[in-house]
Amino acid sequence: MHGVALVLSIFLVGSSGSSNTVTAEATTRRLDARRAIHNGYQGRPRLSTLRKPQLRTQTVRARSELPSSSESGAASARAHAEYLPLLPEMIRRVEDLQATTKTTHPVFPLDDGTLLRFLRHGRGNIDKAEKAFRKMDDWRKNTLLADAFDFPEDKLVRRAYKKGYFNTDREGRPLYIEMIGNVDIDALEEATTLPRLIHAHAHDTDHLASVIIPWCQRNLNASITGITAVMDLRGISWKQFTHPFIQGYIKNSISIDYNYYPSTLARMFILIPSGVPETVWKLAQPWIPKTVKAKIQVLSVDEFQAKLREEIPPENLPRSLGGTSPLSDDDFFLTERGGWIVEHQEQIHDASSHQSASQGGAAMTLETVAIEQITTVGEELSSPSAAAAAAVEAEALDSNRDAAASEMVIHRDCMNAEVGGGGGGG
Repeated sequence: MHGVALVLSIFLVGSSGSSNTVTAEATTRRLDARRAIHNGYQGRPRLSTLRKPQLRTQTVRARSELPSSSESGAASARAHAEYLPLLPEMIRRVEDLQATTKTTHPVFPLDDGTLLRFLRHGRGNIDKAEKAFRKMDDWRKNTLLADAFDFPEDKLVRRAYKKGYFNTDREGRPLYIEMIGNVDIDALEEATTLPRLIHAHAHDTDHLASVIIPWCQRNLNASITGITAVMDLRGISWKQFTHPFIQGYIKNSISIDYNYYPSTLARMFILIPSGVPETVWKLAQPWIPKTVKAKIQVLSVDEFQAKLREEIPPENLPRSLGGTSPLSDDDFFLTERGGWIVEHQEQIHDASSHQSASQGGAAMTLETVAIEQITTVGEELSSPSAAAAAAVEAEALDSNRDAAASEMVIHRDCMNAEVGGGGGGG
């Protein structure tokens, strides 16, 4: 979910314990009551130093004050410049991990963009960055890729929960779209189980980090390290966020993304309709980390289409988001699309061929030994002494064969004589 899960988790906190009958007006009244209580305590000494005043007094910025895509890009560039001097040492520390895995999955890349993500995750502490990278590598090889994982229910899941990677934005970042407001929970539970959905998410995120982002860096934009995410909250309900299946999926996804694939979110556009979702978003903003908030742009129903088309080619967007895709939304989300797909299939084929060759190594060795033995015998037979010995042996075999034939003729004549004598006596 790459930061999407973190934002969704905030809605989980805001919606916990709420019923389906909660209205935006009631939520707004509670917000006004909190402000009134806060104003009443102005100037009084605090009873607890554990309570942070900024959580009470922080005001919600207007949409016009939210960072633009150029601002988020500049922040990313500054972060790159800050951690670039640490790259040589980071490479030296983890280069021993660049060994071929025993699976058909590609080796996790050690490119600059990947290592910069872990350096950002460790806030420039190279020891923490190395520890996080090794932890990811160990988990990936010994847990995620230890056994083959097939997900035949993928299309059924995509119909119930529309999300995935669909080409790129205008700057070459992978485009991730999630229609969280249209999740069909009943169909999702019929299609798969929670553990399998979490496992599929882990594989999808690994696919993003090891295949999609590196491909975009090589072919489109060398400076990118993360995705552009679009999250559509239209149609969302409290039931979706309070449902155990959705809560379990989001919480486990957050854990996987944070621990093993950090800093894969470059920027996010959130389409939030008026009403309860907008109010909960305002209440939740003080709890959103500044690093995540700097990457988020909140779009209203009136402005989202123009903004998305400005940042994303319309042919890469579904119709419901103002795109020009010829596919219906149901068909649009059924399959992943992107230039990395063909290259990834070739990598899988090459890895499978290498694995088959390794497994057949013993048989090939035995076959080679057999061929060598036959060649040696042939060479021996081609020598003069070997040829003479073979001629003597052949002559002996011919003599034995002639003797055996003569013996059979004599035996046959005796049998005929016995039969003839018997007839005369009768």
